Amino acid sequence: MANSGIEFEVSTWRRWVMRVPFFLTGVLFAFTAWGTLIEHWGNFEPTEGVAFAFWGALSLIAIIGLRFPVKMLPILLLQFGYKILWIAAVGYPLMSRGELDAAGQALLHANAAGALIDAIAIPWLFVARTYVIDAVSDSAHEPSP
Repeated sequence: MANSGIEFEVSTWRRWVMRVPFFLTGVLFAFTAWGTLIEHWGNFEPTEGVAFAFWGALSLIAIIGLRFPVKMLPILLLQFGYKILWIAAVGYPLMSRGELDAAGQALLHANAAGALIDAIAIPWLFVARTYVIDAVSDSAHEPSP
């Protein structure tokens, strides 16, 4: 993406902050997802299996984010997005109907805490400049077919 001649940088301290959710994802999901995947290998319901496979893959990709936090920023956006969507589409509706069991409440709290950590770690101005402003600028300069 061309960026109007201006380089948008993420500061060193922000890069360290970005490493926090990558570390938490890499470590926590590695233990929970991979432990469950190995323990239940071949014995998953399809949707449950997709979730654990996704979390297992995410834990491996998060390790790359420890080394390259800015390059792996879309992974943080994905994490933030799926947590917010789960809270809005699953957790909150179940809670508001009084149908959220103890495991669901734990998942709601974990997703809320994770979304908060992601929201703090994501360099939102950089995201806006890189993925929104530059994308609009680039599309305005592309020749029409």
